[in-house]
Amino acid sequence: MIENLQDYFKSNYEVYLENIVYTRIEDEFTANVYQLNGVDTIETKLQEDCIKISVKRKLEFSPKSVFCLEITYGALLEFADEKGGEHDWENVNLAKEFKLNGQFVLDNLMRRISLLTAEITSSSGQAPIIIKPEIAPKQ
Repeated sequence: MIENLQDYFKSNYEVYLENIVYTRIEDEFTANVYQLNGVDTIETKLQEDCIKISVKRKLEFSPKSVFCLEITYGALLEFADEKGGEHDWENVNLAKEFKLNGQFVLDNLMRRISLLTAEITSSSGQAPIIIKPEIAPKQ
């Protein structure tokens, strides 16, 4: 584990909306109970002078109904000049490192995903679905 992961990157990083997919599912609602399931995915890509991190949250109901929603936000983190070369980044499990020690960027991305989730799910007049802006633990 790399401690103080944020120290290896410049403090100002670029954040961007990468993708949104919202599919409304028009179905006969016959079940008595619907469960909203969420899966969070972290992907990283090492580039020449930075790391690209993408966080995707996928929400869908079980049984399949109502909607399916995927939101992906990304960030480009440039290496800090003084510390960027201290690790062999090609041999580091970057997704795992960011999950364990990357709250400095993950919190920002997850807050944006949570906000968009609430806005999109309330767009048809229903109450918004508000989910904690944290990476969901694996079940």
